[in-house]
Amino acid sequence: SVTGEIPSGKLGLNYIAEYGSSDTIRPNLNGTLIEDENNGNHVNVGLFMRPISIPGLQVGGSIYHDRISDFTRGPSVRLGQTIANVHLVYTAHGIEFLNEGFLIKHNYEQSSIVYNMPAFYSQVSKQFGRLRPFFRYQYINANSGSLFEDIALRQGPSFGARWDFNDNIAFKTQLDHTLRKGQPDLNGLHLQLAFTF
Repeated sequence: SVTGEIPSGKLGLNYIAEYGSSDTIRPNLNGTLIEDENNGNHVNVGLFMRPISIPGLQVGGSIYHDRISDFTRGPSVRLGQTIANVHLVYTAHGIEFLNEGFLIKHNYEQSSIVYNMPAFYSQVSKQFGRLRPFFRYQYINANSGSLFEDIALRQGPSFGARWDFNDNIAFKTQLDHTLRKGQPDLNGLHLQLAFTF
């Protein structure tokens, strides 16, 4: 991983370039199947800016690429996976505004099959002393017949709050409501205790 600043004056441009290798094993959401994606080497490049004129603002994007297997069609069926990402983040004056959008593209080798799957989330929060309530909305639309067909179309809001006991310990609670295409809605309650050192 290499990252650094690009001489750009008040724009505050930065870059990141990453190269790596991993093996992703992803459980199917309904628990019936575990998929070994048999990742190849992957690369990620990105740019972002932090303009001096708007402290707390960051805008940028990245492109990630690797090759994976679709074990539902057989381990020898390979496809290129490209994930394009853009983000806009503002954190200042106790306000946190986080936005990230993705386009996940699966391009099957030796085939004309291509899947384009959009996803995004947007979150806003405000600090009140040690308490930070937040609201988030998330969306993903995975194609039927794709490697992520168990995800399908999912979207919905999350509400929650984080309580900072001090600079090192925080407690978060979150309530999710997820609408799923062709399936019943899901409600979830998540509790998290976090430590930093």
